[in-house]
Amino acid sequence: MAGLRDTGVGDASVAFTDRGDAGAPDLRNFTKGLRVAEGDNGVCSHVTVMGHSYGTYVVGAAARDGGGVNADDILALGSPGMGVDTAAGLNIDPKHVWVGTARDDPIREVGGDLSGRAPYNSYFGGQNIQIDTSGHGGYWDSASQSLANQGRIIAGRPPTVLPTVPH
Repeated sequence: MAGLRDTGVGDASVAFTDRGDAGAPDLRNFTKGLRVAEGDNGVCSHVTVMGHSYGTYVVGAAARDGGGVNADDILALGSPGMGVDTAAGLNIDPKHVWVGTARDDPIREVGGDLSGRAPYNSYFGGQNIQIDTSGHGGYWDSASQSLANQGRIIAGRPPTVLPTVPH
């Protein structure tokens, strides 16, 4: 993938999907195990599966295959692609697929190159959350709306959502 090294996002080894495809079954089995561990005792947890950068491809591959990841919400930050063309391919209601990419995140230079469309684009069909941080690693800056929105999703509360950004 020409240009990946130029973005400052990382080395070219993340330009291929084989590592993500290999890790997807383990993630899927883990989240299925969480649901089994709940048992019949009436405890109902809220499961959010979140990925950043290449990790969003792993989440996407796990969700798209094998019946999904049994999550209530999926969150993808700084994603180069999730291995599907639309959020509907993740075996979850697209209203529960949250995406966020900073306007100056260099991943936008390669977005969608990792098998599937760039999740921050309107045609993907996910819910774009407000991101007020910058770069590829700023999503967890303290006191940011980006971090607050992640917390809301994890807690099962609605985040601040923005219109999708065309690429």
